[in-house]
Amino acid sequence: MRWPLGVMDIVYAARGDMVQRARAAQADGYAHIDPPLGTDPASLALPIGCPTAFPKPVDTWCSTPAPQADIEGSWDRAVRWWRAAPHALLEPHASAVVCSAETVRAFRAAVPGVRLLVDTGHVAAIRASCSTWPTTCSCGRAGPARRNCTSTTRAASSTSRPCSRVLTRSATKAG
Repeated sequence: MRWPLGVMDIVYAARGDMVQRARAAQADGYAHIDPPLGTDPASLALPIGCPTAFPKPVDTWCSTPAPQADIEGSWDRAVRWWRAAPHALLEPHASAVVCSAETVRAFRAAVPGVRLLVDTGHVAAIRASCSTWPTTCSCGRAGPARRNCTSTTRAASSTSRPCSRVLTRSATKAG
């Protein structure tokens, strides 16, 4: 059985405006397109799959990528944003603060009821780059909060580094 597949409009960014992007996606055989929130569905050649709000979620049915992990305070910001927008779906991805089964569980604990949009195109990238990331810092911080830790500890190479580089494996393996 073939499942209907959709595509995010950004794949066709070089094709022009949203109307042209939807036409190109339709010509390539996609069943729906995920455009920016507020796109008029009547103007498109394909139905809307799930609109996207970026960079911050909006309290309506839409998806928003989780914030980048390398941005200071991104975990706390994401928790605040999704608590304020409970109808928005969170989209984990490899370079995000929510990037593994482990960080998804932690985020769901922090934001009860949050729903996910799991892009199958991101799954391989998540497993390759994030699922092996440990979650407990040698300073004692757990979860993604460890990335914002400013303490230093001794690494195996005997150099002092921020604890985001000196991590211990947690008991739960993601993936």
